[in-house]
Amino acid sequence: LMFATGRVSGFIAEQKAYNAGLNDPPLPDASNWTVLLGAHDPLHHVTDMEAYWRGRLPQARFETLPDAGRFIHLSHPAHVIDALKAD
Repeated sequence: LMFATGRVSGFIAEQKAYNAGLNDPPLPDASNWTVLLGAHDPLHHVTDMEAYWRGRLPQARFETLPDAGRFIHLSHPAHVIDALKAD
C-alpha cells in the first residue's frame, strides 16, 4: 500500500492506519503464505510485526532476515524470489 496514491500521502495514510490500531479478522488459512521480515526495519520492531501478522495469517511461514531492513524486495531480491519458489 505504500505510495499507492503515487505521492507521499499514501505512505502517510498507511502509517496513520497502523497507528490507529488495525484489528482485521484473520484469514481462514494462510498456509500458502510466506512473510519475510527485516530485523532492522526502522519503522516497526520485527517482533511486533510478526505478532501482528501471525494473528491474522494462521499457519503462514515467517522468516526474519537478520541483515535486512524495510525494503526487502530491493535489498534482498534473490531471497524474495527463493521464498516465492518455495510456496
